[in-house]
Amino acid sequence: MAEQAEKLREFVDAPTVKKYFGAIVDDIEAALTEAGRNTSSGSMKHVTGKVLSTYKSDISALEKASDSFHNEWGNIIAEKATSLDAFERAYEVVLRELEIVELGNPFFTAVRETDVGGKVVAWVLIIEAVIKLAPRYVKLKSDLEKLKKDLEKLRKEVNAKSANAVIGVVITGITVAIPPAGIGTALAVAVSSAAVGMIIDEYVGNGASVSTLDAAHKATNAAYDCYDAAGKTTVKAFGKVNILMNTAKDFGDAGTAFYKKSKIESRLKAVEKEWNALLKELGKSAKTIRKARDVAQKALDDAATKANRQGSTSGERKRLKDEIAKWK
Repeated sequence: MAEQAEKLREFVDAPTVKKYFGAIVDDIEAALTEAGRNTSSGSMKHVTGKVLSTYKSDISALEKASDSFHNEWGNIIAEKATSLDAFERAYEVVLRELEIVELGNPFFTAVRETDVGGKVVAWVLIIEAVIKLAPRYVKLKSDLEKLKKDLEKLRKEVNAKSANAVIGVVITGITVAIPPAGIGTALAVAVSSAAVGMIIDEYVGNGASVSTLDAAHKATNAAYDCYDAAGKTTVKAFGKVNILMNTAKDFGDAGTAFYKKSKIESRLKAVEKEWNALLKELGKSAKTIRKARDVAQKALDDAATKANRQGSTSGERKRLKDEIAKWK
């Protein structure tokens, strides 16, 4: 027993053992300090609860393993230990738990340092505003298509060439309006602020393509393209609508009857009013949505790069196993 006790004292006093023990302690402290900064950051609200819960559980496991590791070291110093077996087991456990936390830290550190969550939320909030317009664009496109068909029918009922030509001009205008309205229907995508955590988890954590992120890009492109196209075609689409009303007296009996029965005048006014209202509403977001997207995507890319950083590569802490084997 005395010989074994002396051997254990020599073990804890050995410079190399102290060096490797110290390396592990330093790495544990560094990992837990980093983890503490992460978990106390408001940025963690943008990570899904499941991922954050697992991270916190890993941190707790490391803290528990670290306590056990220090306790077993203390038992050797206090000459309470009779062998290195318990210390070796504690060492193996703390090494495993340390590596788990070190692997997890870069992801959460990246989320904290880049504020990726806040930037993606800012982008998604704009998207949420524009996708609410999608049903209105769907209806507008349908109304324009139906109106075009009825104008074509009206044209067949009107014999006067001048009046017929005017109807043709309005039909051309409505035809021009349909494609931009069609772009607006592409705003109907499934994107919400509730999906931000999933985007961050998958894109930053796993480097994976996320359908919600793809949908966000689709909505962004649709919003800007729709606004741009509609703005360029407004005059062409509705600039000569009023001449149709002024020419209605020349439609003849059959043409006038169809014009009134189909309520073409009120429908023309309605689609023009909705067109302008949607253009104004969309303009509030379309002017900023691409900038918000660029900021968010850059943050996602930066965070993904940071998240791929490796944890500690300290080889010294692993050499302690060889020292334990020498002294057993």
